[in-house]
Amino acid sequence: MVYKEDVLLGGGYNSSRNLCYKIDNQLENFSWNENIFLFRSLNHYASIKKNLDKKLLQAIDELKKLTPAVAKGKRQICEEEELKQKTASILKDYNFENVIDIKYEAQTTTTTRFVGKGRGGNNRATKEIQTKRYQITSVTTNEQNYKELLLRKGWIVYVSNVPTEIINLNNAILTYRQNYHLENKFHILKDKPLSISPLYVHKDEQIIGLTNLLMLAFRIIEYLETTLTEQIAIQNKPLKGLYESHSKKLFYSVTFVTLLSFFTKFNISLTVIYSNGKIIKQQINNINDEHLKILSLLNIPIEKYTKPLKL
Repeated sequence: MVYKEDVLLGGGYNSSRNLCYKIDNQLENFSWNENIFLFRSLNHYASIKKNLDKKLLQAIDELKKLTPAVAKGKRQICEEEELKQKTASILKDYNFENVIDIKYEAQTTTTTRFVGKGRGGNNRATKEIQTKRYQITSVTTNEQNYKELLLRKGWIVYVSNVPTEIINLNNAILTYRQNYHLENKFHILKDKPLSISPLYVHKDEQIIGLTNLLMLAFRIIEYLETTLTEQIAIQNKPLKGLYESHSKKLFYSVTFVTLLSFFTKFNISLTVIYSNGKIIKQQINNINDEHLKILSLLNIPIEKYTKPLKL
């Protein structure tokens, strides 16, 4: 089990193996011991299970619609091979080949008709015509196979050559989660608040200029996030109240988008009172202690906003 501040993050296990590599033109092989950590996050697993349950219901519904009740405009499947191909195609699309069990039956209908054209009569010859259709009678989930499928989902593998006496499963996962990932930040350029797309410009110079401007904003955002995270750790002042649904949860790192939302939702405003053309009072409204803590961690004194401006 992996915990962070008494909160269970997930579970896993670790193993080790000896590896060896032959270096050309050298007599001795290069060998080392590699530790393998397998981990599955509870939140990640819950998300995977939710999506998989949703897909399972969609697949079952799609299978049931293959053989609708006999009615005008409802196409029937009259060949067993066609039914098998269509059910197999659906199961393959959803990757549920061994998860959903399907039962079907052939239904034969006999209809008596007069031979030839024209109206029928008592002495008119008749013939029997049989039509066959296939009907899916049950679509069920193979619970055992479904559980085995879920057991294989959501696992992440980490490897390290650091001895297990120094690093174990718990601190390996926590260390990796603190790792910096540059690519994770680029969604800021693609989405709010920067939104590089769509580009409402036509000239190449404009595209280059706008991209450079947004990249500058991107670097400022990254600097603020990094500085805030470092100062929270140095001063041991985690943030709280960033989300109404988690008012008591402590945050040791935070994204710029979260910070922006936290400041904007309080409708913070600046009030300036003039008398005889001079500023006699200047104050910030709706700012709380957590806002002040964030400004302090970023080394931004509140006096920059409350000190009267010299006109």
